[in-house]
Amino acid sequence: MPSLLPAALTAGVILENGGTDAPNAVSACVASGALRPRAAVAMAAAGNLIGCLAAGLFFPFVAGTTAELSGMAALRDPFAALTA
Repeated sequence: MPSLLPAALTAGVILENGGTDAPNAVSACVASGALRPRAAVAMAAAGNLIGCLAAGLFFPFVAGTTAELSGMAALRDPFAALTA
């Protein structure tokens, strides 16, 4: 069973990124009248959750492939991969 640490770290990065992008998306949708506030917030929350789950699912495979292609074994370490 693969370690959950890379997935957890990736989830943190994705959630932090979504935390800075979601307010812009919500305010644009509400200000333009395209969505009501609750619908815009629900859309942003669902998008962040789906993005976080997808990134956590695929991160170990992407890091392993990148490490193999580049010959950089440091990318296998989740901390090195996130700080590189």
